[in-house]
Amino acid sequence: MYSYRAVIGHGLIDLKRTANFRGGARYNAKRGEISGFSESSRSRLLRMVACLNKEDIGLPLFITLTYPEIYPSNPEIWKDHLHNFRRELQRQWEGMAAIWRLEPQERGAPHYHLMVWGCEGLLKRKSWLSRKWFEVVGSGDLNHLKAGTSVEPAKRWRGVRSYVSKYLAKIEKGGKKQVFDYPVGRYWGVWNKPGLRIKTEEVELTREEFNRARRIIRKYYESMQRRKKAKKKQKRASMNQVGDNSGIWMMIPKDQGMRIIERPRQVTINQDARESGPRHISHFAESCREFRRWELAA
Repeated sequence: MYSYRAVIGHGLIDLKRTANFRGGARYNAKRGEISGFSESSRSRLLRMVACLNKEDIGLPLFITLTYPEIYPSNPEIWKDHLHNFRRELQRQWEGMAAIWRLEPQERGAPHYHLMVWGCEGLLKRKSWLSRKWFEVVGSGDLNHLKAGTSVEPAKRWRGVRSYVSKYLAKIEKGGKKQVFDYPVGRYWGVWNKPGLRIKTEEVELTREEFNRARRIIRKYYESMQRRKKAKKKQKRASMNQVGDNSGIWMMIPKDQGMRIIERPRQVTINQDARESGPRHISHFAESCREFRRWELAA
């Protein structure tokens, strides 16, 4: 037995099929030991970012933290450094929130990418930021004090999506996987998740509604891929992800996500499949046009 539902966020529609035990309880498998930055981990990161509402939290700051020429080889020390750096930020900005990602540099050293909210005035305190990371690492290398950090503001929400695809959600670079050759624990995480003000709605679906909504999303994804290929745009990572047969998710405005869910319900009521077919296709085309306008305005 399966249950079907849709999770709708600010810029996300996520269709889920869950196996149930007898009595209706859902089965939630436990995650295994972290061995790398897997596709499922990347998917969770992208889905969470898709639920962020720029009207609620505003644009973030992009922060990069690097290590000096000589750096510790113990991943636990890296995480302690990140934790201590977080405490330094929270002392100055109590309500700050962030999403961080760990990845290796070409030389094998770890470095962190962060998207940070709630740190007003940090751009004017770049020297403070450099000094705090320098003190946390404790290398004593003055070159590290000068070049160990960088901070930039996001100018548009499209820039946030590009940053996530290029840095936070990157799996490969030059054909090489962006993971370490040994276990390092978590590759990404969230600080103060309530501060990100993520809101989602969950809608229970029938099997037929689930299948119809999944077809709409898959058709739009395929049409978008054809459009990119036809225009021969520069290749870049896409945040629109298609799942397996059990579910699917995609970046899409919340109102369009709700319409995708509601439309199969209207079609289900109509018993005449021949009549419902054209209406289903018309709704899909309308959704594509409206989503395209939202994508260009982001």
